[in-house]
Amino acid sequence: MRLIELRKKKGKNQAEVAKFINVSQVAYSKYETGKSEPSYDILTKLADYFDVSVDYILGRDEMPTLKIPKEYKDLQVAFYDGIKDLKQEDIDELVKFMEYLKSKKK
Repeated sequence: MRLIELRKKKGKNQAEVAKFINVSQVAYSKYETGKSEPSYDILTKLADYFDVSVDYILGRDEMPTLKIPKEYKDLQVAFYDGIKDLKQEDIDELVKFMEYLKSKKK
């Protein structure tokens, strides 16, 4: 997992991250060292905190910063595995197109 890298990049200490995800500093430390694995709920909170995907935290994705607006989070499901091959520009274009389609209905 990339938790140490993400935490340091954000300039936070373990206690600050642990407080945000509502676990003890000891529990969070174990996530960083691999002595314990966070639940999916905790992984989701960590992804939100660090503004990256769960897959990036787990080392399954090399792109940490794909920004998908919350109202379009289901877009990932629609593309299933294919979204990992998209660049941020592609995501931005998809969002613009979806906004255009929504505006046509008005």
